[in-house]
Amino acid sequence: MGADAFLVFYGVRETVADDDAAIEALEEGDHPLLSLPRTCGLDSWWGRLTDGSEYHILLGKRVGVFGVENQHDASIDPAGLSVIASEVDALLTKHGISGTPTLHFQLEAQC
Repeated sequence: MGADAFLVFYGVRETVADDDAAIEALEEGDHPLLSLPRTCGLDSWWGRLTDGSEYHILLGKRVGVFGVENQHDASIDPAGLSVIASEVDALLTKHGISGTPTLHFQLEAQC
């Protein structure tokens, strides 16, 4: 079992259907929302808060993953964040990903 992680991500967050086929596709890397980032320069992250929680996928740009087994600190200036937002917004629009991109702060707890 890994340690808790705290993720900072700019993009959109999608909830994954709670069925065995969708979850299996996530675990095998075959979920349709995971193939797009590999081909167009976006990052993706999937997981869930704790056992029993809904799975989710984040599409956009991973800003950082923090925790005991990950990064301990990082910083980004407003200009850098603006560049990330502009690039991600353009790529999501170009590839037909709906939703309003935002800055996500996501806990991934290992219980």
